[in-house]
Amino acid sequence: MTPAGLPRCPRPHVTGGNQEATAAGIYGVIVSSAVMSASHADSAGKVIVAVLITLMVYWGAERYARIVAERIHEGHRPSWSTVRHQLTHGWEIVTASTLPLLVLAVFTARSAHLAAKLG
Repeated sequence: MTPAGLPRCPRPHVTGGNQEATAAGIYGVIVSSAVMSASHADSAGKVIVAVLITLMVYWGAERYARIVAERIHEGHRPSWSTVRHQLTHGWEIVTASTLPLLVLAVFTARSAHLAAKLG
């Protein structure tokens, strides 16, 4: 129960559950929102592509920075298992933006469908 006497709502699990994954997901939503709002693209498809490319660049830069940082701090080249681990994690930066991009695509398709019916 909340202090006001209302029942607590269950918290949705939008990421893998750890703090790092949640932070990456939040970061991805912030970056994708910035790209969507700053985009001068003339179609939703181009905005979606711009967001996905931007997020992939951010993901790659973040993973590369972690690998290089490990080399600096450990004093040797990271093992292949470490590189593999880094390249298979952190995808929340990209996947957390799936819902906003899906909403954009659906509303664009629906509005085009409506415009065709009216027009």
